[in-house]
Amino acid sequence: MTRATCIAFAACLIAVVAGALSLSTPVLATEPIVGTWQGIIIERGLDPYNATLVIESTDEGTSSYPEYDCDARLTLISVDGAIHEYSEIITRGRFRCTDGYLQLTVDGDELIYSWTEERQGDDVIYTGRLQRLDEVP
Repeated sequence: MTRATCIAFAACLIAVVAGALSLSTPVLATEPIVGTWQGIIIERGLDPYNATLVIESTDEGTSSYPEYDCDARLTLISVDGAIHEYSEIITRGRFRCTDGYLQLTVDGDELIYSWTEERQGDDVIYTGRLQRLDEVP
């Protein structure tokens, strides 16, 4: 076997092994915010209600509010340390829920939730603490 053939064979072998390793290695969430979160949201003057957030990556996720029959898409606006700010655009139930901004902060197995909407020049803020439903890798 010539030196060139040996090098080509070794390169092919490395590529095959690397490909096999990448297929068998699960992709793990590396960001603490990624995951499924559920809890109760409170706003002054309203009954508390349930929320489920699924943060698919730091850049995007979904939210669901079963009592209001609403779902929304979350899109990352900014990150400042542990604070992640998302726009929340309602995708189902627009006549019951409104678009707004979410500020989410991971605190161990809890997610501190703060939602803001501007109404007639004033900020309306909803808050809650959501629990992680899935395991952190």
